[in-house]
Amino acid sequence: QRMDFSDYDLLKLNRLYNCTSSLSFMDSCNFEVENMCGMIQGSGDAA
Repeated sequence: QRMDFSDYDLLKLNRLYNCTSSLSFMDSCNFEVENMCGMIQGSGDAA
């Protein structure tokens, strides 16, 4: 499963995680690992 982010999504994530760039966020999070960085949504989350 691959997650794609828009520029706006990356900006929000950078602010949320205090990342200095989108690359630092993407390099530090491996989305192949279940629930890495808490990015996996719960089954009841419609967002």
